[in-house]
Amino acid sequence: MPIILRKKICCRVCGRWFFPDLRAGKRQHTCPNETCQKERRRRNQEDWRAQNPGYASAWRLDRRAAKSGGKPPVRRIPAPFDRLPWERAKDERDAQVIDFMELFAVVVARLAKDQLASHQREIAKEKAAVVPESAKDEMAAVPGEVAGCQADGD
Repeated sequence: MPIILRKKICCRVCGRWFFPDLRAGKRQHTCPNETCQKERRRRNQEDWRAQNPGYASAWRLDRRAAKSGGKPPVRRIPAPFDRLPWERAKDERDAQVIDFMELFAVVVARLAKDQLASHQREIAKEKAAVVPESAKDEMAAVPGEVAGCQADGD
């Protein structure tokens, strides 16, 4: 049986030197450490998702259509989209198209809600910068009194 000389290689995650598994050969780039393997998987998944951006949403739509047997699932549609004639659209269009439109409406409603909340936070910060806390206290004084003094001249 021939003796195989193994060559150490550097882990792409932690930087430690290790002997690669003989079965993997030159394809192994991370050490067998569990944290390095998790990071390798995370990076691989991130790269794959970047190369296939629409796969997950298309897979979910296909799975949802297969589960419902051709009928779109009943879903709570957020306002103002709940005023649209969804039942009529379901009768006239493909179930997947309607399902996509409903999901799109939900995403748009969530985005609008998030934007509104962020604008409210910005307005509150601007208001605090324009009207300092001390000015708020002075404006709350009783009429006829100056801040810290009484009207009789004390």
